[in-house]
Amino acid sequence: MNPLEAVKKELSEHFHDESRRIIFRSKVENLEKGETYNSFFLKKIHSAHTLLVQLRNREGILCDTKEDIRKAVSTPAREVLNIPLALEELHLAVKSFKSGKTPGSAGLPIEFYTSLWDLVVPDLLELYEEMEQEGVMPHTLRGGMIALLYKHKGERCDIKNWRPISLLNVDYKILAKTMVNRLKGAMGEIVHPDQTCGVKGRRVADSLALIRDMIQYITDWNIRTALVCLDQEKTFDHVSQEFMERVLQGFGMGERFCNYVRIMYTDIFSSVMVNGWKTDPFPIRSGVRQGCPLSPALALSVCFGYRATREYIRKNLNIRGIPTPGDRKKEGKCTLYMDDVTLFCTDGKSVQSPLVACKNFRKASGAKISMDKSQAKLFGRWDLCNKPLPFPIETGLVKILGIWFGGPGAAAKS
Repeated sequence: MNPLEAVKKELSEHFHDESRRIIFRSKVENLEKGETYNSFFLKKIHSAHTLLVQLRNREGILCDTKEDIRKAVSTPAREVLNIPLALEELHLAVKSFKSGKTPGSAGLPIEFYTSLWDLVVPDLLELYEEMEQEGVMPHTLRGGMIALLYKHKGERCDIKNWRPISLLNVDYKILAKTMVNRLKGAMGEIVHPDQTCGVKGRRVADSLALIRDMIQYITDWNIRTALVCLDQEKTFDHVSQEFMERVLQGFGMGERFCNYVRIMYTDIFSSVMVNGWKTDPFPIRSGVRQGCPLSPALALSVCFGYRATREYIRKNLNIRGIPTPGDRKKEGKCTLYMDDVTLFCTDGKSVQSPLVACKNFRKASGAKISMDKSQAKLFGRWDLCNKPLPFPIETGLVKILGIWFGGPGAAAKS
């Protein structure tokens, strides 16, 4: 073995060992020492969760179809979204906030609400109920204040080198946090099993382990594969609010929950704080609100929910994934963590098809793929002379979710 090959082997072994340490620290309970794609990989591909073949609904009727079982499971969770607000859940939301945070333009920090809870809670609940009846928030709740923080890189006179931080008033954030707590129970039905973010019982380590095992599997069996990493361009800023409202209604979220979300996005605005003074307010007509506790769950449900993944990737026959051992009809096509989408494609058409689907999805949702920041790593033999891929090809290690992936089972912390 020449010196170069020896160094490559040593580096690969180091990456492999580091990968296992990272994944174990991420608490992948089902991944045992020495385990490869033979177990964890097959579990993730064949079934993202334990199968329910029969279930009785609330009326006692035995359900055995996929759609009926889904309705039986989700109905109780979605009913919680539409019960009247209660003092106990408002108090739970307040206790979840960390102290010492900068308040919004009203100047009232979370400590004000925790120390004077018994005094202010009746008025706070009355405020939210009045908002629901009138269909609009007070002016102070609709406004946000944006502070600019220097990123400590690049010229200070370039606005791109400053990070905007949106500060919202605490009375608004208490309502948003209450809605998040209600939504948690329904997230498992709204969000596709391929999405490992934002659902209890799912972890980023699930995606990391699947990607690692996929690489080992396609390398061992010499399967021609393009590992495609799609980069979403400012997801929180581009979500269409009209599309978001229609999707929530389509999910059957109920009138009360949808009304509160609609109210929280009606006539909202922000001002920028610069050198101690505020700019004139400007309206926010697209995207989810930065700094709002509800925003990640809304973006996750709307842009990366069950239907988006199922219809545009899983059911797309033009996207050929990795055939799995034991059932060649099933394919490993993708894994997602929030807006980080990783695809496993076995031919050029399978690489192009998701992009066509994303363009169509953009027309409705506003979500956009950044072609310059997306990339692919190729395994096996590819002829790119006549049909080049539409984004950069990584010849070395590729970074996914903060982890470097490369050769067979190789990964390293950045």
